Amino acid sequence: MKHNQLQQGETSDFKISSTLHQLAFENSLQPNIISIVSNGKIVSANIAACQLLGYTKSELLSKSPVDIFRINERNFKKMIRERKQDQHSTASVTLIHKSGNFIPCEMSSVIFLDDGVEKLITTISDSSDRILKQNQRDKKNGKIVAANVLLNKTKQKALDTRNEKVVSDNIQIALDKSDAKLEEYNELIRHIGKTSYDVMWDWNLDSGEIFVGDSVEELFGYKLVNNKIRFIDFINCLDSPDKDLIKNKLYQVLSSSDKTWNDSYLLKRSDGSFANTTSRASIIRDEKGKAIRVVGAVHDVSRLQELENSKSNQISMQEEHKGKFLI
Repeated sequence: MKHNQLQQGETSDFKISSTLHQLAFENSLQPNIISIVSNGKIVSANIAACQLLGYTKSELLSKSPVDIFRINERNFKKMIRERKQDQHSTASVTLIHKSGNFIPCEMSSVIFLDDGVEKLITTISDSSDRILKQNQRDKKNGKIVAANVLLNKTKQKALDTRNEKVVSDNIQIALDKSDAKLEEYNELIRHIGKTSYDVMWDWNLDSGEIFVGDSVEELFGYKLVNNKIRFIDFINCLDSPDKDLIKNKLYQVLSSSDKTWNDSYLLKRSDGSFANTTSRASIIRDEKGKAIRVVGAVHDVSRLQELENSKSNQISMQEEHKGKFLI
């Protein structure tokens, strides 16, 4: 008698426990779906899942995974593999609303045994609001980055414009002093290079030597003996695709009647990296028009290029970041 009463009590407790679990499942704020692992048939879904997907409970129980999941997504396939191996998995996937609209979600699923049948309980978290807020933050940050880049570019352009004038003035000063003693003239080139943050140079076409200002060490890392290099040394410091192009263009200008030369190229630093540079120079000719000297300056414009790259990288990162939420 007592044994029967105990069995009846245990049965009653089980029914109460089952009822409580069912109530907890039905009224959970998180959308939950229970399905059979072998065939994917949905056997139970709570109110939140029905509301999220737009179906009534009877409608949702008649659906298969292909109706409510984008099963061809890379993340979905990866989740299936991990779940099969580890009995549980978590992934960012896309659900299909009854209307046909897509819902980005975070989904976790666990396999469990129910009367010897493998079943799957899947918990879904709608990511739409989070993604919307993230996109709004990205958009705001993108505007801030773009504004900062524009401001820096404006400042850099103003600085470059000022430097261009300084270079022009310095070249003219050097030309005006060209009748002075060579030693005094070379000292002038050194001084101008230090104060203008450009590398001043004077190429004697008769001797083939190029006298270079001291700032070449600060800007590009080269320490020269007596501040002199040969033309071939300059060519060897150019990026390979630029070597013949710059050399031929320069020779062409010297063979003409032009009195100025300017160009842009990549110049190798002593550490092997390359700087984006621009050069401008005045060409001194004799009474017959033959070029005898070229006086100019090299200006490093790498900073402006870095700002452009920074903007491009920021845009690429934002696009990649958005893409991750949409997978």
